[in-house]
Amino acid sequence: MDKTKVLSLVCLAVLLLNSCIDEVQLPIRNETPKLVVEGMITNEPGPYRVRLTYSGEFLSAGELPPELSVSNAEVFISDDVGNRTRLLSLRNPGFYETTDSSFVGRVGRSYTLSVRLPDGRRYVSKPEKMLPVPPIDTVYAEFVTINNPGRNYAYDIYIDTRDAPNTRDYYRWTAYSYHLHR
Repeated sequence: MDKTKVLSLVCLAVLLLNSCIDEVQLPIRNETPKLVVEGMITNEPGPYRVRLTYSGEFLSAGELPPELSVSNAEVFISDDVGNRTRLLSLRNPGFYETTDSSFVGRVGRSYTLSVRLPDGRRYVSKPEKMLPVPPIDTVYAEFVTINNPGRNYAYDIYIDTRDAPNTRDYYRWTAYSYHLHR
């Protein structure tokens, strides 16, 4: 390659490296924190748990800053036949749990969550009816190979069931796994 072409390429590279890049300043939104309520009631014996937090920024590790947790709230679950139970604050800020073991969710009943914050604001959910879950036809697992350092295999778990047609049902399946290190 002749010196002129090399010099042209070097000049082009320097020009590209020194090109003007405009820094973009995006506006940071300061939204009013919103109450976030996470919880669930089932037809299995409790305790039932509810977590109360405010919306906001997460820490770099993906954890919620402690100041976003709601402490000292009054939390109740009630059903459509007059049963009601209070959830007490746990050691972890923002977590509340039932202590009445006789309060168990029943299919066909409707449940309402009531929350009163320390500042007096009150929130009441719409009643939600507990619907029956269709029976599970089959549970099975498939052994799979994965490309993950320290673990080269796993199991994919599957559940077969038949839901009623033309319904808008939503299901949550929870599974636990244990991995032994050798």
